Amino acid sequence: MTNRQKQAQETKKLLEDTGRVMLREGLENFRVEDLTNACGVSKGIFFHYFENKDKFVFHLSMDTYLEMEKRLRKMRKDPVRDQLQYYVIEHTKSMLNGFTKQYYLSILGGNDVLNDGAEKMDYDIRTIEHVLNAAAENGELRDDIPSAQLAKLIFVSLLGRSLYWLIQQDKCDPMQLAQELFETFIMPAVDQYRV
Repeated sequence: MTNRQKQAQETKKLLEDTGRVMLREGLENFRVEDLTNACGVSKGIFFHYFENKDKFVFHLSMDTYLEMEKRLRKMRKDPVRDQLQYYVIEHTKSMLNGFTKQYYLSILGGNDVLNDGAEKMDYDIRTIEHVLNAAAENGELRDDIPSAQLAKLIFVSLLGRSLYWLIQQDKCDPMQLAQELFETFIMPAVDQYRV
């Protein structure tokens, strides 16, 4: 790797790391200009790496989900229960890390500050659908499982859990909510398609 390539990687990492810290303050007030000033780089450098603010925030929020997807691919032969429980736990952790929580709060406040939210939700639904399809391919679930519809229901239930937690203003334990949702809704919905 050349010095120029190494410097480019370091600059991109600086933007990402600084952006993660700044976004904990909230999405509504996040400005590219503030980020580039904090990093000591021009706005042109930012736009060299990221198309716009929305794409930057989406990129940062996807780190966790890409890691989850990678792990789920490795778990492909594991029982569907283990895979879905892993997904629910990691999704809940991502909600607690700041980005997801800030995004939901921006929507609740009537200010959808990102335009890539629908793309992210589609990604989540596809991830769950892949888990269900893998379980059908492994012979654990029936071939006629409506995986696309069931994946949407599972994801919407996770969104509902997130909304409940946010409305409660942190007065309940989101991990406990996630476990209750997993045991009382998600697994019973999936178990009806067991072979």
